[in-house]
Amino acid sequence: MNKTCFIARYAILIFAGLCLGACTTIKVHPIDAASNPVGVVKILNNPESGAEDLQIVIERAFQRHGFGTQIADPATLTTSPVNPKDYILTYSSSRKWDFAFYLGRADVYLKRGSKMVGEASYDQAGGFNAGKWGSTESKMGPILDKMLAGYR
Repeated sequence: MNKTCFIARYAILIFAGLCLGACTTIKVHPIDAASNPVGVVKILNNPESGAEDLQIVIERAFQRHGFGTQIADPATLTTSPVNPKDYILTYSSSRKWDFAFYLGRADVYLKRGSKMVGEASYDQAGGFNAGKWGSTESKMGPILDKMLAGYR
């Protein structure tokens, strides 16, 4: 095998590795609409979340599916008892850097009382994927819609 052929094959392997490294992992546990009627979702404010706009994306998704939303301070849960019929949503996210910041990871958990009723997560591994620079809405909107698919 000549040197040029070896270099070309090596370059192809590197390019393939970069493309495979562009994996995005999405996990969704949809809410069972039959046992969880539409109500008001208390979204616990998370100022430590890396994606400042994630809270707005979550609010819009729940409102699109008929839920009311209310932003709540997490400290209120420690001062007042949780009603078993209340929906409590927590979220976290982080940004990554690759020439610009992008949403690298987001996790959304919905409880009704003390029972987990739905969850959604997004994890962008990086790599050679131009879609990673998309907006938080373009990434999380469809994922939240899957989680809420049982509602209008």
